[in-house]
Amino acid sequence: LTSQTSQTLSDFAKVGLAVLSQHINGKRNFHGELEYACELEKKIFPFLIGAAEIPLNIKRLSRTDAIGWSGAADHKGFQQLRKKLAKVLGNGRPVEASAIRPREMSIRGKTLSLPAFVFSLSSHETQVSPHEGATLLRLLEPGAALVSAYDAWKYKKHADQRCDLDHSGRYRFPQARAAQLSQTRDALAKVPLAIRLANGQSAKTLRHNLVADIPGMGPKQASMFLRNIGRSYDLAILDTHVLQFMDMHDLLSITQARIGTVVGYERAERVAVDYAGTVGYPVGYLDWAIWATMKAARELGI
Repeated sequence: LTSQTSQTLSDFAKVGLAVLSQHINGKRNFHGELEYACELEKKIFPFLIGAAEIPLNIKRLSRTDAIGWSGAADHKGFQQLRKKLAKVLGNGRPVEASAIRPREMSIRGKTLSLPAFVFSLSSHETQVSPHEGATLLRLLEPGAALVSAYDAWKYKKHADQRCDLDHSGRYRFPQARAAQLSQTRDALAKVPLAIRLANGQSAKTLRHNLVADIPGMGPKQASMFLRNIGRSYDLAILDTHVLQFMDMHDLLSITQARIGTVVGYERAERVAVDYAGTVGYPVGYLDWAIWATMKAARELGI
């Protein structure tokens, strides 16, 4: 419905198919065209495929639910919609073999499944240099990519230069960080973050798994992530400020705080948790206060 012009609705369209998903929420064009179709007394078929806010003018209509529909022709919801449309429009003409949507495309020995999401690389549009863009494409490993002719020429001209040359002196270990980002993407593609957080595991188990699966993430970063998203306030973020505070109060000397491993980190964390219990606050709140206080004290020279 959103792609039809007013002229098309008025002169040619017999019905209106309103595809409802989160992408129509707050969109004036969609609501305007839907309202116009109703004024023309066109029969509207609401087709719900996502978390949409159903417009008031079609709430009373019988809708077809197909939440999560990805385009499969054998989907139950899609089949129901076809039956509804056939009652009004008829079954139509037989589909010719040439009109069947292709499922894959082969070029120079490479096959791409269709439909496909194609990444586009253009230094003019993104302000990313051809070298940086090529590095990003290698990290993303897309099934297909659209590269501007200028960027392809520019990259080929300077192919002998290192891709991280522009970052030299400005970012430490760019190649290692790039590899970690790529490996992190692979780990999260295999087990999405939403699934990791929804499996009912304890905060410590989640932290252990994140450290084990996400390259470059240590127990401190994993603890901070889980606290900041509100998953748990029972994990300590043992940074320099917190460790100095613990040393000053004879809770744990800095030389004893070997937090490079999960085992060592949890040993030091138990000291922080016990101390937090004596003041009546979760350690996740306490180390926030300690961090802010110690940081301010250092800046003031106290």
